[in-house]
Amino acid sequence: MITAIEALRREHRKENLMLIIDDQDAQFIMIAWTILHPDFADFPVDESAAAKKVWADAWESTLQNVDIKALASLANVPERTALESFHRLRTANLIYPDGTISDDAMTIIRAEVGTRLTQLAKGATRS
Repeated sequence: MITAIEALRREHRKENLMLIIDDQDAQFIMIAWTILHPDFADFPVDESAAAKKVWADAWESTLQNVDIKALASLANVPERTALESFHRLRTANLIYPDGTISDDAMTIIRAEVGTRLTQLAKGATRS
């Protein structure tokens, strides 16, 4: 037996990361998702359980409590953008119903932050 979140993480496909590499709004939604951290009660699943069934069951309770307005506000994007990004990220298995995101996605976001901090530091030293 494994948990539902573990099962979802096993279904992660690196090529799905292309959806966020050049999409700042999606990256902001992902970070906002980790901050809002919805209520989610993980549950055990059989390792042979169908991935689509685990995905649907895991997201069922969380979706009822997703506050798109709060997500949009925190990410500083329009509500429609938040809704569309959230749907894409969820479908691509880059965000999980427990408020976490894929490890690879977090690596990309951290690299982006590092790049921006370097750029800001260079700009600050030029003054």
